[in-house]
Amino acid sequence: MQGAERLAQDDVAISDYEMAQSLGLSRFAPRSCKSAGLARNDNLLLDIFRKKGYSPFKKMDTNFRKFLERIVTKKVAFFLLMDIALLSLAMFASFLLRFDSHVPSEYRQYLWYFILASLAAHLSVFWWQGLYRLSWSYVSVFELVKIVKATILGAIFLAILLFVFKIFYIIPGFPRSIIFVNHFLVLIFIGGLRSLKRIYYEMIHKERLVDNARGEDLIERDQVELDKNLIRQFLFQKRVLITGAAGSVGQELVKQVIPFRPRQLILVDQDETGIFDLNNFCLAVPQERQTAKKIDFHCVVANILNKSKMQRIFKKYHPQVVFHAAAYKHVPVMEQDPCEAVRNNIIGTWILAKIVLKNRVDKFVLISTDKAVNPTSVMGVTKRIAEILISYLNKKQQTKFMAVRFGNVLGSRGSVVPIFKEQIKQGGPITITHPEMERYFMVTAEACQLVIQAGAYGQGGEIFVLDMGRPIKIVDLACRLIQMSGLRPHKDIRIVFTGLRPGEKVIEEVLTAEEGTQVTQYRKIYRATLNSDLVDEQFLILLHELVILARQGKKIAVKEVFKKMVKNYQTC
Repeated sequence: MQGAERLAQDDVAISDYEMAQSLGLSRFAPRSCKSAGLARNDNLLLDIFRKKGYSPFKKMDTNFRKFLERIVTKKVAFFLLMDIALLSLAMFASFLLRFDSHVPSEYRQYLWYFILASLAAHLSVFWWQGLYRLSWSYVSVFELVKIVKATILGAIFLAILLFVFKIFYIIPGFPRSIIFVNHFLVLIFIGGLRSLKRIYYEMIHKERLVDNARGEDLIERDQVELDKNLIRQFLFQKRVLITGAAGSVGQELVKQVIPFRPRQLILVDQDETGIFDLNNFCLAVPQERQTAKKIDFHCVVANILNKSKMQRIFKKYHPQVVFHAAAYKHVPVMEQDPCEAVRNNIIGTWILAKIVLKNRVDKFVLISTDKAVNPTSVMGVTKRIAEILISYLNKKQQTKFMAVRFGNVLGSRGSVVPIFKEQIKQGGPITITHPEMERYFMVTAEACQLVIQAGAYGQGGEIFVLDMGRPIKIVDLACRLIQMSGLRPHKDIRIVFTGLRPGEKVIEEVLTAEEGTQVTQYRKIYRATLNSDLVDEQFLILLHELVILARQGKKIAVKEVFKKMVKNYQTC
């Protein structure tokens, strides 16, 4: 239904644009509009044309029709009326300034002639110079140069007109200083009016444009296709538990699981406010989506490190499927506190996975990261150890354990896109750590679809990865976002390079050479095998040592143990 509505909207947009072309109005669509759409209500007569199916100018000469339709454009009408008022004010003020507010009677009686001459001179030049065809929502140096040029030409034309008036005795002689005073006032008034439009745009509209920038537009690739029948068999009338449910990925998982009608959704997070908001969302779901009427929602405040609390949750609700999204994910923060990363990303996963195993849950899906591949960060190495641990538990053949590796999720809390958006709203600069930095990107919906598809398809012991195309340079992403905001990179918004932070790579990977890559039956989804042989008695001893060191807060010692547990871990 949504697809049909969107298609209908697109058809309307295209028909509007085609009509605009036939009327000679397509050039007046704002830059921010897509090529297949025209700004709504940009022309006063457009709605009438669309509803009535005819043009009142149909029988007129084509060029004359275009001329009339330019005049009735809202934007043109607004600036034309404002210019008339401001030019009149500028001429009147010029005389007041020239004669210290006491205009001689011989000039006062001819003041309207001076104003009419100014209007004739300036408006004709403004039209000739195209000031009424520019989009002033994006006024920049180019447009300001246009204004300066137009006002200078207007002043010259005015001087010629006044000289002609004097020759034919229409007016007496005039003070030549009036031309110069009037010119500067016209420049200030006309330039100020156009700049106010830009200021208004930045205050009201720029934020909306930036916020509406879609992840699909930024990464420019097709979305992953889902096997909805397989997922329906996987989730329909099942009891599903999601950890980290109040986070960006967790919330999107909830939204995408709902249409497949699980029997219960148990949503776990330690963020009380997030759970409160999530609970309100769940209460509203039955009124919004008919498919969700029979879903039993349970929003629970709990920390996955609280073993007894998690055991009670499993004993009470008996989940059949677990999506584990709870994790500390911010690289620079975890570099400063590796002990907390160990507690949450390793110990928390270990506690949860053992409870899952004990309660014979059908499937457990760990949400991992591409930073787990040849890790250089604390966040990456802790997620890699979590992958190794679930591969070990998968050998028990009671629960099917699998992992899904993400690229960077656009729009999630703490990702570069919300940061860039805020920096653009503040007028810049955008800060990037390295000019050559590249990342694989996914939109939140795409990432969660992969999680669900992996859970449905996986048989245990796999790592699933999305074919995310080529990695995207962060600089290119920033430039694209600036352009989508109606601004120009490096001119309207500066880009500043600050240097790599601890734990950061310039280029990320998604699989190690040892893991290999296997094509699945689903386009763009690939599978590698988790190596369960990495866990031996020595590994478990190191795990026990790591837990003790993390509890004691020994950061340096914790990193040394990382190197023993994950051979390809290298600190930056």
